[in-house]
Amino acid sequence: MTTMLTAVAASTLVVACVGTPRSPDSVAAPGASGPVAVAVESTGATATTSTLPTGAVPATTTTTSMSSTSTSSTTTTTTAAAWQAFPTSPVKPYPIPHGSSPLLSRIDTTDPVVFITIDDGLVRDPRVAQLLADHGATATLFLNSGPIRLDPGYFVPFLWIGGSINSHTSHHPHLRGLDFDAQRKEICAVVQQIDKVYGGNGGYFRPPYGEWDRTTLAAAASCGVRAVLLWKETMADGEIRTQGSKPIQPGDIVLLHFRTDLYDNLTALFAQLDLQGLSVARLEDYLPAA
Repeated sequence: MTTMLTAVAASTLVVACVGTPRSPDSVAAPGASGPVAVAVESTGATATTSTLPTGAVPATTTTTSMSSTSTSSTTTTTTAAAWQAFPTSPVKPYPIPHGSSPLLSRIDTTDPVVFITIDDGLVRDPRVAQLLADHGATATLFLNSGPIRLDPGYFVPFLWIGGSINSHTSHHPHLRGLDFDAQRKEICAVVQQIDKVYGGNGGYFRPPYGEWDRTTLAAAASCGVRAVLLWKETMADGEIRTQGSKPIQPGDIVLLHFRTDLYDNLTALFAQLDLQGLSVARLEDYLPAA
């Protein structure tokens, strides 16, 4: 069943040029005792170091035009909403093959919360992290290797507001049917990349297209993945697409993508959650611990 929603936001979407690297700041991540050093690979830029309060997003936002002949920068001052923690409920054991990561598409909880996840990283709108912070929300990211390599600093604010960065494979292949070594290489390469760039990874994995087999779960476990995450709802073009006939339910995992419509999709999602009396919780608080 597809639930049609009208996006609330009417502002023009300005996106960062895909492939345009930035000089990321080193910042304090939630729960960390010091700054997280973000490595910049072959950008020709010099990284600066600044420590901001936990949960805050940067006070300056740089917007790069899509024109190949000119660029412009806009600096704005923002105030981030404090990230709100919700009561957690234990995740029930799931029957899985020995030596495999558990597979989840929702969390077994009666808390009035859902969970936002965002995939890929191809289009990097500088307004998204601030929008999440303004709603007291966070997001769990599943990224491919290219966006991390090209623009590592863009994803740091998602750590500041309580999210995590996780593997979505190096090249976004169809994993089902590939042998163990091929799947392991795709998954582990990004796990290791995230560790190197951000000083640690969230410990979770999402298979591209939601396609997986038993080999996927075993390969993910061999990379240190604690859970393989699917979803119950997706969003695109201002629409919420649910699996089955029910609207969004407490405990559901919602899938979005770093596309040009992400800001408007999030705005529409928050409006729908308000109507249903639901909020966004930190998915990592409900998942198996390390």
